[in-house]
Amino acid sequence: MKEIIAYIQENYSGQIALEELAGRFHVSDGHLCRLFKSVTRMTMTEYLNHYRVSQSAALLAETEHDIGEIAGMVGFNNISYYNKMFRKYMHMTPKEYRAAAAQRSEDRSAPARSVLPEAALQSAEAPPPRAPHAFHILHILLHQFLLRRSPSENLLL
Repeated sequence: MKEIIAYIQENYSGQIALEELAGRFHVSDGHLCRLFKSVTRMTMTEYLNHYRVSQSAALLAETEHDIGEIAGMVGFNNISYYNKMFRKYMHMTPKEYRAAAAQRSEDRSAPARSVLPEAALQSAEAPPPRAPHAFHILHILLHQFLLRRSPSENLLL
């Protein structure tokens, strides 16, 4: 299963056909689908879309590329479908996400207002930089994982 997921993650920007993937890993289409869902609790299409959205979120936060261009870069051929999937997984539009990422970046780079003297501010160590979207993506992944489990399974966590 690790090899299949690695293949998807390396080739997410292009078309990935179920038949091609099953043939590459010498299993039937049906067996691949059942195995994939039993391990990930997502269909292959759900996983691929989720992975593409997470990659596009990084590009939205880190580049100035047009939203439609980013959608194409991560494998979405239809901007409307991309927007729908982005909203499903990130709970906001790509435009809203980019604005929020820019705001977080701006907030981190803005000078802090402090009552400390200037000399004390200069000697203080700056905190290490954080990825602007890592926590949000992790939160979404955990949320998706928990939604797919039964309530009794969640109690065991």
